[in-house]
Amino acid sequence: MADDVRSGREAPAAAYPDRATIRKRLIMVACISGLQVLAMMIMRQNAPLYLESIGASEMAVGAVVAAFAALPLLIALPSGVVMDRIGYRSAIMLGSGSMVVASLALVFLPPTPVVMVTQLVAGFSNILVILATQAYVSNMDDPSNRTHNFAMWSISFGVGLLLGPPVAGMLQDAWGFAVAFLGAGLVSGVVTLISSGLAEVAPGGPETVRAADLYRAVRREVPQIAEFSGSLLRKPVVQLSIGVSMCVLFVITLRTSFYLVHLERLGFTATSIGILVATQEAFALVFRPFLASMIRHMGAVPLMVGSLLAGGVGMGAVTFLETFPALLVAAMLAGLTPAFTQPISMILMSVSAPDDQQGTAMGLRQMGNQAPLFLGPLFFGAVSTLLGMRSVFVVAAGVLVVGAAALYMAREYVREAVDQL
Repeated sequence: MADDVRSGREAPAAAYPDRATIRKRLIMVACISGLQVLAMMIMRQNAPLYLESIGASEMAVGAVVAAFAALPLLIALPSGVVMDRIGYRSAIMLGSGSMVVASLALVFLPPTPVVMVTQLVAGFSNILVILATQAYVSNMDDPSNRTHNFAMWSISFGVGLLLGPPVAGMLQDAWGFAVAFLGAGLVSGVVTLISSGLAEVAPGGPETVRAADLYRAVRREVPQIAEFSGSLLRKPVVQLSIGVSMCVLFVITLRTSFYLVHLERLGFTATSIGILVATQEAFALVFRPFLASMIRHMGAVPLMVGSLLAGGVGMGAVTFLETFPALLVAAMLAGLTPAFTQPISMILMSVSAPDDQQGTAMGLRQMGNQAPLFLGPLFFGAVSTLLGMRSVFVVAAGVLVVGAAALYMAREYVREAVDQL
């Protein structure tokens, strides 16, 4: 099977295990993904609130949140080459183990510089586990079953995003920051435990690989990936896909930074804050099952333009609202933006690349996604410092509205590709 994958041929059907075994592995990978996201959300929601509690500056909050995306921005492309050789299970265990270390360091309620280091480690952990589980699902079964398997995997990811914020809030409200961070570490420990029993399906795993071999592989293959990525970036539909995704993620960084701090300053409990954050994800999930039908009836570009405008209204309204019901409505509107833009941008990226380069295309999109996750908190930290916390949400609304206008004006530029959806 390894030789088949390395040579670019599909492994024969007989090389895959029986359906019961595949189902068991899929359940394990789904649990790993959901729990990893849960641990990540517990840490990421409480880190900015903890910094606020110790009097850290708004620029420091932005820098710490940005640190989470720093390493993923650098390793998104070469990590796939490395994981194919060390094995996906090893990558998952390395990632979850790193998350345990980062969480336990936060239990001691350290100063701001140490918190920043923990977020660097956590970002490294998160990108490893996400990419390794995606690759595992892609290779564990016959290609004809990939759509179903990825659908199941994505559900677990969404559940983690949905449960994480309220769980993070309840832990902090009930027992404080130290216990909340300990909870993130314990969940990551469960991820490590589950992944230790996962059978390897990577092309190169579980062979012993020397560091020198990995270095040579990265030097050989990353330039090829970069060259193909450059050719993709010249396509209008790829520019649209990455541009829309970056615009939305730039604003979404507020969910794990100044949105939390603003609500805390308004006097909301950590649990209430978690519910408002989770509402944005929940409202997004409500529309996902109907996405294909809505694209057929309304068109991809009108859906994205409308959702960007709705998100702009919801985000801008946060500046003027102070009651929980009103902020809940604003959260629903904000949730509409990623509900449509993110899956459509992923589909657009997929149709832009040949079948045998899908992994590279998604890796390019993932790398593009990390840039706004890194720059967004730094930008909004500067805005908050110069203009005040409430102005952050007006600026964020402006980013989404400008994005909607640019997308509408570029609709003819990408019409042929969009019509394929």
